[in-house]
Order: sequence, then structure tokens, then C-alpha cells
Amino acid sequence: MEFDATFFIAAISFILFTFIMNKIFYAPVMKIMEDREIYVSNNYEEVKSAKVKIKENTDSKNERLEVTRNEGRGIISEKTNEAKRQNTEKIRNAKQQTNENITKMKEELVDQAQKSKEVLLSNVVDISKEISQKLLGSEINTDNITADKIKGVD
Repeated sequence: MEFDATFFIAAISFILFTFIMNKIFYAPVMKIMEDREIYVSNNYEEVKSAKVKIKENTDSKNERLEVTRNEGRGIISEKTNEAKRQNTEKIRNAKQQTNENITKMKEELVDQAQKSKEVLLSNVVDISKEISQKLLGSEINTDNITADKIKGVD
């Protein structure tokens, strides 16, 4: 095999063509590919950090919601217990007032019954004097007929 000048010219042309293609075509394409890789990598990292932030915010929101729900349940429970306590207190006061009214009415009834008995006894004495005078036709001594003696007859 002979190496003449055409072989060297073809080899030099090939190396020169490769060098020129590297500078004109491959270098810009490689630069665009590297830039694209950096852009994709940065966006991927941003998406990952955004997902982490979203997860943290969601967890934080859920925790706050749970705390708020628990506080709400506590407030509702407190208010329910307070209402029950007030209701029980009102019922107790109403029962006490009713019992006092019943006791007062009983005392008034006993007093009225006693007064009625006294009025009836005095009327009995007067009526018995009147009846005895009409039956006997004459006046009798009714001074010793008193309410105390009539009470003793009962």
C-alpha cells in the first residue's frame, strides 16, 4: 500500500472538516443540549421543592383544621354543659319555688280552716242559744254555753 499525497490530502481534509463541523455545528448543538439539560434540571428541582412546600402547607393546614375542630368541639361541649347546668338550676329553682308556694298555700288553708271553725263555733253558740230559746219558749241562762264547751262535745 502506497501512501501518496491524495491520501494525506484526504486525511487532512477529513480532520479539517471534523474541526470545522465541531466549531460550526456540534459546539452550538452541544451548548443548546447542555442549556436544555440545565433548564430541565432546574425546573425539576423547582417542582420537587414546590411539591415539598405544598405537602408542608397541606399538612400545616390539616393540623390547623384539626386544632380548630377540637377547639370547636370543646366550645360546643362547654356550652352544652353550661346550658344543661343552667337548665338543671332553673328546674331546681322552679321546684323549690313550687314547694314554697305549696307550703304557703297549705298554711293559708290551715289558717282559713281554723278561722272558719272559729266563725262556725261562734255561730253554733248563737244558733244553739236561739234554738233553745225558741224551743223552750222562755229565756234561759246561756252564759255558760261557750265555744270551749261546744268544742268538747265534738
